[in-house]
Amino acid sequence: MINVPFYRRLEFRIVALFSTVLFFGLLIGLFGARYVAEQDFRELLIRQFQTAGNMAENSFTQIGQMGLNGANHFLLHPGLHAAFDAKDSVSITTEMDALEKETSADIAVLLDSRGRVIYHSEDPQQIGKSRMSHLIVREAILDGEASTSILQELDNFIIYSSGRLLSDIDKGHLKAVILIGYAINDPLIKNLSKDGSSLLHMGDRVKIRHKSQI
Repeated sequence: MINVPFYRRLEFRIVALFSTVLFFGLLIGLFGARYVAEQDFRELLIRQFQTAGNMAENSFTQIGQMGLNGANHFLLHPGLHAAFDAKDSVSITTEMDALEKETSADIAVLLDSRGRVIYHSEDPQQIGKSRMSHLIVREAILDGEASTSILQELDNFIIYSSGRLLSDIDKGHLKAVILIGYAINDPLIKNLSKDGSSLLHMGDRVKIRHKSQI
């Protein structure tokens, strides 16, 4: 057996101990750096999602306000009131078609006071069907509120804004409900989001509420 001097054994142990401490120190430092990097990455993702969410919310708010303004344009048109009072379906269609073009809306829907479709610019087969299953319609008819909501319709997501057609402003008797819709598509989002673009992912029915008492 080789007899190793004590000082060499001690030196070896010191080097081994130092190497072990150094190894574990580097390992801990590596995990620490990785943890910090992951935390920074998470914070960056959170900020990006928050920015995208704010952009989407601002876009929806702007579209909703545009729809409410468009609905008010319909409500203030004397020709539509006259056509509705006369119960003239041809005149109603003519007036609604013209007003839809003036507001640049993608979809315009006219409902009676019970929520049944009188006019639909994109799907005439909807005439006579009830829309009371939609919260935006119930709010307009039952609660007397104009609002904005996103609904899935015609293989697309539509931002609808409502308006209440009254026969007498003082008495507030409801004659009909106007729904003005704008389809969510790339050109619309690009026009509204000039500072950048955001990826919008929506489930079956996403709602953003903007209420105003009418």
